[in-house]
Amino acid sequence: MILSPDSSGQLPESTTDSNTMASHREPALNLEFDGTTVLCRVCGDKASGFHYGVHSCEGCKGFFRRSIQQKIQYRPCTKNQQCSILRINRNRCQYCRLKKCIAVGMSRDGKCYKHYGI
Repeated sequence: MILSPDSSGQLPESTTDSNTMASHREPALNLEFDGTTVLCRVCGDKASGFHYGVHSCEGCKGFFRRSIQQKIQYRPCTKNQQCSILRINRNRCQYCRLKKCIAVGMSRDGKCYKHYGI
């Protein structure tokens, strides 16, 4: 069961409990949704489209594209490879940002699929 926001941007109320809903989610979509906007799977910024296999923002799309096209080897993380990648700090650790891009499913084959009409 996929819920879509109504005209006010709100998700409809469901009569099923949260445990039932969790078991019926579409695992392939993995959407982060703040009520009105699809969010980037890497940093949580507003996603601009479905890029390299995941919903991502322009910043993460470009970062991933440059990383794979130029085969960049980033300096190892100095914080035990566990940096939190958020919109406000996504440029601090390139090593962990690329690691998160891959972890959320960005594809190394370099295909960019769909851009939202914004």
